Amino acid sequence: MSSSPERTAAKKRIHELRLLLNKANEAYYQDAAPFISDKEFDLALAELHHLEQTYDLSSPDSPTQRVGGAPSEAFQSVQHPIPMLSLDNTYNEGELREFDERVRKGLGEQTTFTYSVELKFDGASIRLRYEQGKLVVGATRGNGAQGDDITANLKTVKDIPLELNSAGHTTHAGQDGQDVSAITTGDLFSTPSIPDVLEIRGEAYMEREAFARLNLSREEQGLSVFANPRNSTAGSLKMQDPREVARRPIRFTAFDVLEDENGGSQTSGKTSSQTNNQTLGDTHLQRLETARTYGLPVNEHSRLCHTIDEVLDVIAHFDTLRHELPYDTDGAVIKVNEVHLRPELGSTAKSPRWAIAYKFEAEQAETTLNDITIQVGRLGTLTPVAELEPVQLAGTTVKRASLHNEDELQRKDIRIGDRVIIEKAGEIIPQVVSVAPSSLESTDRQPPFAFPRECPACGQEVIKLDDEVAWRCVNPSCPPQLLERLSYFASRDAMDIDGLGEAIIMQLIERGYVESVADFYSLTHEQVAGLERMADKSAQNTLQAIQASKAQPLEKVLQGLGIRFVGKTVARDISNHLGSMQAIMNATQDELLAIPSIGPRIVESLQAYFANQVNQRLIQRLSEAGLTLTQEAKQTTSTLFEGKTFVLTGTLPTLTRTQAAELIEEHGGTVSSSVSKKTSVVLAGESAGSKLEKAKGWGIQIMEEAEFLRMIEEETSGTSS
Repeated sequence: MSSSPERTAAKKRIHELRLLLNKANEAYYQDAAPFISDKEFDLALAELHHLEQTYDLSSPDSPTQRVGGAPSEAFQSVQHPIPMLSLDNTYNEGELREFDERVRKGLGEQTTFTYSVELKFDGASIRLRYEQGKLVVGATRGNGAQGDDITANLKTVKDIPLELNSAGHTTHAGQDGQDVSAITTGDLFSTPSIPDVLEIRGEAYMEREAFARLNLSREEQGLSVFANPRNSTAGSLKMQDPREVARRPIRFTAFDVLEDENGGSQTSGKTSSQTNNQTLGDTHLQRLETARTYGLPVNEHSRLCHTIDEVLDVIAHFDTLRHELPYDTDGAVIKVNEVHLRPELGSTAKSPRWAIAYKFEAEQAETTLNDITIQVGRLGTLTPVAELEPVQLAGTTVKRASLHNEDELQRKDIRIGDRVIIEKAGEIIPQVVSVAPSSLESTDRQPPFAFPRECPACGQEVIKLDDEVAWRCVNPSCPPQLLERLSYFASRDAMDIDGLGEAIIMQLIERGYVESVADFYSLTHEQVAGLERMADKSAQNTLQAIQASKAQPLEKVLQGLGIRFVGKTVARDISNHLGSMQAIMNATQDELLAIPSIGPRIVESLQAYFANQVNQRLIQRLSEAGLTLTQEAKQTTSTLFEGKTFVLTGTLPTLTRTQAAELIEEHGGTVSSSVSKKTSVVLAGESAGSKLEKAKGWGIQIMEEAEFLRMIEEETSGTSS
């Protein structure tokens, strides 16, 4: 019997652990921002379970009895007809052999069974419900009993079929021990009929390269970056606008197939009927293959094992393989393959006894942070970079790692001289995860890093917009940004200066001939002709193209300056409304917001750009060079489409989209890129997609090119009624 002081200490520790684990669950499942590793979480959970059992202090609301976080208040809650249990984790061979012993004891020594072994994706678990073969519900795991209804978001994930394939296609039956998708021999069988109700469990995830591109884009926009693909996926699925979710590179793979409302042989304790087995298969791997025939994506790396030694061999193979895969995996999932045996083993309150997850060791390394330098990106974003004592990590020597932004530096309290823990985010991009405890406890640490308020590349003052986390240099002559800005200014979309490609512009920069776009207009024949691969005739043509660009309208000049958020449409609307560069520079916030396509972020970006004295001098030089800095509002030919908003979709028979848009605007209408309730007309061509379907669903007028052109012809010929 435990002494009273021991029990009191146990109660205190249990309280601490429950607070920690509840907070960790909320951060992981609801905020998609975990603050402790999976292994740290599992160790704390194991300690809590031990204390609760030892001192008989279990509680129904303890994290040991719960799967994850509560459903979010931002979405409707949906009940899972079959609970979405989590898996117990194991980290070494000994624990996996103990699992095997428990399974054999639970089934009896005379029972023959096999294991399935699959990669464990590091993503977000979701469930899909199909009725009569059609997707009707998509939900998060939530607390295991209830999750968030994110059906609209999941319907934007291209891997997820909206309707299952019921055609009589054929596929190959697998042989023991082979990758399911790699099977090329065996007996053919027809696609099974689809049950009336089908529950699919799977993982939403992002591939590493897509994740890296997403983070790069967010950094360029001054937004916070995601720590890893898992956080990015979970956060994306919780967005309120499905259109935004559709822009995220989310993938999906199915890992379990359930048939009836009660879960059949999976959870209810009932034995699957012979009919059900014929439909989906007697084993887990057969059911995955059935899911593949329905059109659901299934990971190709699945193995059939007869012994725990075979399981360990496959895990070792997966541990090596994971570095070659385009997506993150954090372990392997081992399941009793025979579905009808699972009820005998049953489940605890949170985990099945017939399955377990083996977690790979996270690839981290500890090293010294020698310095913090600032890198200036192509759009002026200032990114802190950790200069590290070289260390081996995931097969490469790491010397530098991203620190993302000032907020991250402060949140993690990272300082020069610290011992830091690094890992590869998505096993691609090295990043500093945290400061080692030895440094945090040190009494002689360096002071916090002072983030610069001047650009380290050009010395100009940097700015931070209200809704951004990044500091940014808005000097157009800043060297790291110069090539990109000059190339954009000369591009066909902007000033259309033929002959000024990146290779030529790079030479002009290297020789000190150009430091801003205004310098193009003072280039001499001698300077241009002296460049590599530039003869006298080519130089003359380039200089003529530069002179010709002076006639480009104001909207092209404004667009060519490369001001953030000021693209073609915004530059056109601003120029048409305000009429001159001087008026744009002097415009008040209210005057800019009065322009229909302009919002607060664009206003802030414009005013920050023109408040910079370097930019003011640039505009003055462009004016002195003779560029067109005034513009009359375009006159409409008629008011035929006045007040109407068009959306273009598909391929039109004779018009390009640009030509169609110009005709719409010429006759008083406006063009939008997406269908909304404000859309008046959808101009549809061949191969029109989801925009057309949405318009039909909302009762929006659909118009074909022939009718569109006929209306314009009648209007301009004076025969319109």
